[in-house]
Amino acid sequence: TAEDGARISLVIGGATYTTTASGGTWSIDTTTALPVSGALALDANGSNAISVTATDAAGNISAPVLLDLTIDTTPPSVAITSAPLTNDSTPVISGTAEDGARISLVIGGATYTTTASGGTWSIDTTTALPVNGSLELGSVNTVVAVATDAAGNASGPAQQDLLLYSPVQLAQITAGNGGFVINGEASFNNSGYSVSSAGDVNGDGLADLLIGAPFAGPYSNGRSYVVYGKSVNTNPVELADIAAGIGGFVILGEQSADFSSDASGWSVAGAGDVNGDGLADLLVGSYGNDANGNNSGRSYVVFGKSDNNNPVDLATLAGSTRGFVINGESDYDVSGRSVASAGDVNGDGLSDLIIGAYASDSNGVASGRSYVIFGTSNPTSIDLTSITVGIGGFVINGEASFNNSGYSVSSAGDVNGDGLADLLIGAPFAGPYSNGRSYVVYGKSVNTNPVELADIAAGIGGFVILGEQSADFSSDASGWSVAGAGDVNGDGLADLLVGSYGNDANGNNSGRSYVVFGKSDNTSFVELSTIAGGTGGFVITGESAYDTSGRSVSAAGDVNGDGLADLIIGANNAKPDGATVTGRTYVVFGTSSTAPVSLAQVAEGIGGFAIDG
Repeated sequence: TAEDGARISLVIGGATYTTTASGGTWSIDTTTALPVSGALALDANGSNAISVTATDAAGNISAPVLLDLTIDTTPPSVAITSAPLTNDSTPVISGTAEDGARISLVIGGATYTTTASGGTWSIDTTTALPVNGSLELGSVNTVVAVATDAAGNASGPAQQDLLLYSPVQLAQITAGNGGFVINGEASFNNSGYSVSSAGDVNGDGLADLLIGAPFAGPYSNGRSYVVYGKSVNTNPVELADIAAGIGGFVILGEQSADFSSDASGWSVAGAGDVNGDGLADLLVGSYGNDANGNNSGRSYVVFGKSDNNNPVDLATLAGSTRGFVINGESDYDVSGRSVASAGDVNGDGLSDLIIGAYASDSNGVASGRSYVIFGTSNPTSIDLTSITVGIGGFVINGEASFNNSGYSVSSAGDVNGDGLADLLIGAPFAGPYSNGRSYVVYGKSVNTNPVELADIAAGIGGFVILGEQSADFSSDASGWSVAGAGDVNGDGLADLLVGSYGNDANGNNSGRSYVVFGKSDNTSFVELSTIAGGTGGFVITGESAYDTSGRSVSAAGDVNGDGLADLIIGANNAKPDGATVTGRTYVVFGTSSTAPVSLAQVAEGIGGFAIDG
């Protein structure tokens, strides 16, 4: 501003411009105006000094007005950080941008705007009104965000494909929509009684599957099937074809001398690379085998192979180059009732194994026992009696009679951040009224001394997870199922998942599952009642009475692509239609929150999704 008719002199960037104020204001556009002296040379991304004087009609010259003009030609950055998978038809889209930047978001034919605050922005399409268009989402939706800063610089577009899904119906999978079905071979085989990722068994770059059918074959000796991964179609897979070497191969159970059921395939697991040949190996449990007495049990490591699809006969595995056997210790130990890859417990670079024998009398009747078997590049058949004395691994002895430790076993990942894989062992009938206990046993490379779960309960070499007590003193059976969960909360430590199908939080046996966050600062015991209160993890509560949610639990990997590990919770007695027991499975998305998760909400698409039987 200046008085009407005053002559303005502007000095900027080495150039001098003049103009005359009119109506009390003046303006100089350096794009078109010619300087009366000098040449304009501005710092295009920095500060430029300006000096302005006004001379009136009488020749009086004002004092100079000085200021710094900052020129900003750097475009802002913008990112979309919300999950690319949702079943919400009016989703919340969020991201990052510089403070104060104006955000333009285009999704489903609608454009929304907002302003970034504190480096973040969020648009809830449920309540926000589009500035143009209307929101109509399909199954795959391109989301584009552009940020414009205060200087008018616009960012390049940030783009994301947002997938919109509805609850998964297994009938649709059977029809080849969104996956494929694997059909059993014959009546009463019970294929799918146990299932596991197998890793890449044949080295083709695709993950393979391992399916147990413990009552298949003559006298229920059992079978397991390796189904190769496929990317070309969603046609049904017939286990009869797998048994014929088409698309995989079959593992045939042994026949006991007394024709009793071996039930090989009761438990199955991908074993990792046990022998270091670069192919994923397999672990099959056969708790009914009588190698060292009735139901002493036996487990089998079957090496991965890429040269043929011939059947593998467990009866001839011992002494062959195709794998090795692991013989149980004593009558009725039922070793192999639970089996799992242990990860690399001793830090030698080979995958180790854990075998549960929940009926072993290690510290009293049915106190239970678990065995850690180290991976080796020169494997031979193993007797678990050797593991008990520290040859080729170490034993983990149960705490007290009838605890049934080892009923469930799992690799825990690296819970305490020491670089070694840890172990998770369930004892669902431990504690008062069988509320159950689970034990985190830290990996170790210094010795193969026995591990006593009584020591773990005292905070020596790990920590114990104590089950909740039901109000009616019925069995919660926490630890019936256990799993390493991956990093659910994103803190860099592996977390744990404990199932407690007998919990009555939403009715008798509605079930609960608990996520226990990894910790490196102490080995104090963890109480699941504290987890349920939001300290040290979070609780996942079943929908309805008798659903038995948490009867099976597993890590799911990162299903929704947000960088956090997700979870799978099984509720085999659930009634998705409210009337018929067909079972329901829940995928629960990882979170750093410790707020309780309701499976009823997950079934509605909040924090995950349901898979209906």
